[in-house]
Amino acid sequence: MPSYKVHLVGGVASYGVVYALGSLLGTMSGATAFDHLLFLSFALFGSIFPDLDITSKVQRLFFLCMIVALPLALIRSTTAFLVLGGVCVALLVIGHRTIT
Repeated sequence: MPSYKVHLVGGVASYGVVYALGSLLGTMSGATAFDHLLFLSFALFGSIFPDLDITSKVQRLFFLCMIVALPLALIRSTTAFLVLGGVCVALLVIGHRTIT
């Protein structure tokens, strides 16, 4: 079974492919550095999401990030807080390879 590092490399590679296609088509011309960082963050999160239901280093890192993200989400938006909180609870309740 591949480790989380292999998943992250796949996320970076998929971001690279999307970036190259977007550059070719001209759709990435207006993107700022923050936009690229955000797109890369989504690609990395998407690459490790299927294995967040395994007790591992990635899951611990995810919950540490949620300690910071949940209060910020509550300040910003109740909906974002509920979605992130729901994901955290679901990860603790569901079994491996069930939903994700």
